[in-house]
Amino acid sequence: MSEDVKSQETRRMISALEMSGFKVLRRFAPVKKLLAFESMHDQAASVLGMFISSRQTGTGGDQSPIVELGYQVVRFNPKTGVIYEVDAEYSGFEDPGFELSARFKAARAIEDRDVAGMKFDEERIKADIERCVLFVCHDASGQRAALERRFPSLLDKWFVCSEREMDWRLLGVSSKQLEYLAFAVGGYFYTAKRAVVEAQVMVDLLARRMEDGTILLKSVIERSKRPAWRLWAKDAPVEARDALEARGYKWSDGSDKLRPIMAWGKVTEALDKELEFLSLHVYDTETVIPVEKVTGKERYSGRRGAVEATPIKPRGAAGDAPPSPPSPPAEEQRSSVRQPQASAAAQGQGDRQRTDPQRTQRPPAAAQSGAARAWSGAEFPI
Repeated sequence: MSEDVKSQETRRMISALEMSGFKVLRRFAPVKKLLAFESMHDQAASVLGMFISSRQTGTGGDQSPIVELGYQVVRFNPKTGVIYEVDAEYSGFEDPGFELSARFKAARAIEDRDVAGMKFDEERIKADIERCVLFVCHDASGQRAALERRFPSLLDKWFVCSEREMDWRLLGVSSKQLEYLAFAVGGYFYTAKRAVVEAQVMVDLLARRMEDGTILLKSVIERSKRPAWRLWAKDAPVEARDALEARGYKWSDGSDKLRPIMAWGKVTEALDKELEFLSLHVYDTETVIPVEKVTGKERYSGRRGAVEATPIKPRGAAGDAPPSPPSPPAEEQRSSVRQPQASAAAQGQGDRQRTDPQRTQRPPAAAQSGAARAWSGAEFPI
């Protein structure tokens, strides 16, 4: 029987099953060429991105070594999100220097014999990383820090997370797990548990279009361009605790080595609105707070973004907002509202900050509208 006849018979069987209410899934088969260049201009405007996945042993917490790495380097249009072709592919193992746990072997289908004596191809991986401007990982929050430790050339690269930065609900999907997305969006299944297969599936899924014609990769890129800000309501009045908690601020006792600050903190994408909230409902005197900008260069890595001292000018002081209602007597404030307890070291640090004479030298208050647009810091690289 010829291949054409087999193919026609298969299509008839699938059609009959689907008409009977069944859903037929195909086995995933990656392709190298996704879409031809429409013009020489498209080819010239294209750039390289890496879809990457890894496996850690799970021993040693965040410091656990990577034992498997897989990726595809693809050529795509950064404006439209069109993925044209797969430029390179890598799949490799590395010996962690100890026996793998039974739980890890069962979950990842990796045996000790698979990794024994193996090493990643350092030169090839570094060369591929340096060629790429965008890095896509489905679990960036769980993998980026480990990837940067093992491959320092990834530091300060622009990462996007296809799990968090794509609104899969727009496609009618409730779960963000990659295997489920392959079924619900791709209409296929895959049984291989290799990291490179996950990279191939990510490429296939993000090359698809939504109902309005937008390519999924473009949607992810546009979402990743939106920075986030981590604000610290430093030296906030004690009576503002309830308002800060209701707004979603969390108390930091200063014990975080990366951000050793004792203050109420919050991460937001609406910087102007948050500064307005602080000026209306928290501070009654001019002050300066630290604000950290988080972009794709730092997001999911645990590293700090650029920090700037941002002035807060109470709206009531300028006469452009009604004055705040009178505060209760100081005795009532002390008895009814308590600031969270901090560690002794952090408390000492906070005391030094409050008694530092330089703290009283405030820079002139700046207009808060458009603060996000005026911010300096890393921008999208393409």
